[in-house]
Amino acid sequence: MQFGSENIRFKYHLLFSLTWIFSLMFYPIWIEPATSRIRFFIYIFVVAWTLINIILFYNFLGRSNIPALPSKFYSIKPDNFLIALLSLLLLNILLHLYPISFPLMISDDEAAHASGGLGLITRFLWMKGLDPNEYFGYIRITLWIVLLSIATLLSLKKSRGALQKIYSKVKSKYYLLFFIILFFFSAILFFLTKEMTFFMLLMRYPPIGKILYALSISLFGINEFAVRIPQLLFTTFSSILIYRICEENLDSKETGLISASFYTFSPMVFYYSALGELICGTVFFSIVIIYFYLKYVKTGNSGYLLMSFYLISLGFLFKQDIVVMLAILTISILFLKENKVKVSLFLKLSYFSLVPILPYLIIGKIYPNNPFELELSNWFSAGPAFGYLAVLPKQLSYPLFALFAISMVFIFLNKTIFKPAVFVSFTCFLLYYLFYTSTTLNAQLYHFLYMSHERGGDIMGNERYSMILFPYISISIGLFINIIIKSIKWKHSFKLAFFVFTSYLILICTVWQVPPLNAQFVTYKNIESHYFPVDKAMKWVKNNVKDRERVLILRVASATFYREKYGITRDKILDFWYDLEEVSNQQKLTAFCSKNKISYIMFSYGVEEEIEIIEYLKDYQGDAYSEVTKFNLGRNYIYIYKLKHIKI
Repeated sequence: MQFGSENIRFKYHLLFSLTWIFSLMFYPIWIEPATSRIRFFIYIFVVAWTLINIILFYNFLGRSNIPALPSKFYSIKPDNFLIALLSLLLLNILLHLYPISFPLMISDDEAAHASGGLGLITRFLWMKGLDPNEYFGYIRITLWIVLLSIATLLSLKKSRGALQKIYSKVKSKYYLLFFIILFFFSAILFFLTKEMTFFMLLMRYPPIGKILYALSISLFGINEFAVRIPQLLFTTFSSILIYRICEENLDSKETGLISASFYTFSPMVFYYSALGELICGTVFFSIVIIYFYLKYVKTGNSGYLLMSFYLISLGFLFKQDIVVMLAILTISILFLKENKVKVSLFLKLSYFSLVPILPYLIIGKIYPNNPFELELSNWFSAGPAFGYLAVLPKQLSYPLFALFAISMVFIFLNKTIFKPAVFVSFTCFLLYYLFYTSTTLNAQLYHFLYMSHERGGDIMGNERYSMILFPYISISIGLFINIIIKSIKWKHSFKLAFFVFTSYLILICTVWQVPPLNAQFVTYKNIESHYFPVDKAMKWVKNNVKDRERVLILRVASATFYREKYGITRDKILDFWYDLEEVSNQQKLTAFCSKNKISYIMFSYGVEEEIEIIEYLKDYQGDAYSEVTKFNLGRNYIYIYKLKHIKI
C-alpha cells in the first residue's frame, strides 16, 4: 500500500468526519438556554463549520503523504510478565466488585454524570410524553441485538469479505450520498429537539462521557454497576498502556510491570476506579495520546502523529482538560531531537484536532457550562502554586511520596535514562500541574482542600484532578525501583521486591491505611462512611408516596438517578442540591412547601454536615413535621419527614 493512496485517504477522512458529525451535529449542542431562533443559528453554525472542515480535511489528506498504520501496530507475546500484569488487573476488578455495589454518591459529580447519561435517553422521551421506563427494555434488547449482530458479522470471514465489497462501493460511488443522508438526519434531529428544555447536566461537559454512560445504562440497566464499570475499564486499559509504554520505549518489562502495578493500586486511583467520575477516562485519554505519540517518535510514521491529534479531539469530547495535551505535544516536538516533523504539517494537524473543540469553547463562552479559566497570578500565592504538591503525600502515603521524590532526583541526575518517554512523562506532569493549579476554580478551593487534609478529614473534591499526574509518577517510580533491583546481584531480587511492593499497595487500598491515608480513601472497613442509603429511601418513596403527594429532596444529588431507576413520576419529586437559596432557612422552607404543596421532605445528614437548613431539620422539635422513617449506612442518614398542616 503506497503512501498517500486513495484508500488510506478515505479511511482517515471517514474517521475524522464521522467524529465531527456525531459530536457536533447529532449530539444536541444547540439545546442551550436560548430561544428556538437562537438555537437554529447555533445549529446552522455547527453544520457549516463541520461541512467546511470536512472539505478542508479531504484536500489536506490529498496533499499530505501520511501513511497508514501497520495492520498490527502492537504485538502480544505471552510471557511471565504479561501473565503477572493480567493477573493483577483481574484481581483489581474482583476487589472492586464490592465497592461498585454501593449507592451512588450524593456529593461530587458521580450522580451528575449518571443523570446526564440518563438524560440523553429520558429527556427526549419525556418531551414526547412517553415514560422512559416503558421503553428501556426495548432499547436494551435492540442494542444487544445490534451489537451481537455486528460482532457476528465481523467474526465470519465471508461476512468480512462482503463488508469489504460494500465498503469499496461506498468509497467509490456513494461517499457523498452517505454524508448527505447524515446531514438530513441531523436536520430531523434538530427539529425534533429544538423545543427541548435546557438541561445543565446534559451540557455541562462534552458529549462522549454522556454517550458512554447512556450506552452502559442502555446495555446493563439503570443501576450502580452500569454507571461505574466504564471507569474501572478505563483504569484497566490505562495500566496496560503504561506497561506497553515502558516495554516499548524504555526496553524494560520489569519497569512496565512495577509502574502498572503502582498505578492500578495507588489509593487514589483504586478509590476513583469504583466511582462514576470522569477522571479515570481523562487519565486514559492522556496516556493513549502519549502512547501513539511515542510510537511516532520511535518509528517516524506520521500516521501515529495524526492519531495522536485525533485522540486529542476525542479526549476533549470526553473532558475539556485533554486540550492540555496539545501544548504537551508542541513542547515535545520542539525539544525532542528524534522528531523531524515539518512545522506546516504540525500546525495543520493541530488545527484539525481543534475542529470539534472550538464550537464547544465558543458556545460555552456565550452560555457558560463550567468553563476553565486560567489565572496565572495564582502562582504568586504559595497556596494555589503548591496546593497539589502539598496534598500528594496524603494521596500516596508518605513512603510512596518519598520514593517518588527520590526517583525524580535520581532520573534528573542520570542522563543515560532520560529517554523520550521520560521527557514526555515529565512534560505531562509539569504542564498538568501548572494547568490545574492555575485555574480559578482550584485557587478558590485550595483552602478547603489543604485545610481539610490538615484536620485529617475527608477531602473528596477537586483534588481528584491530580490523579492525571499519577501515570507519570508511576513511570518514574517504576524506572527507579527497577534500576535499584538490577544493581542487586540475586536472580530472585525482582520477584521479591515486586511482591513486597505490590502487597503493600493492595493492603493500603483495601485493608490497612497508613497515616495520612486514614479516613481519606475508602477501604472495606470504612466503606459505609462514604455512602448514603439513597436507594432504600427512593424505593420507600416509590412504594409509599401517593399519586398526588410530592417530595422535597435536599442535598441528595443522586435522587434523579434513583427516580428513573424506580420509575417514580417526575412531578412527585422536587430536589435541590447545589443551590439551596429558595429553602435556605425555616421561613423560606415553610413558604416553599406551602406554595408547592409538599407532602414529604427528604434530606441527608452525615458526620460533618454544616448546612443551616439541614441542621435545622435534624434538630427540629416542633409540630410542623414528623419523622416518618430514616435509613442509614454507618453514620450517614437519609431522613424522611411528613409535613402537617402549615400556616404562612
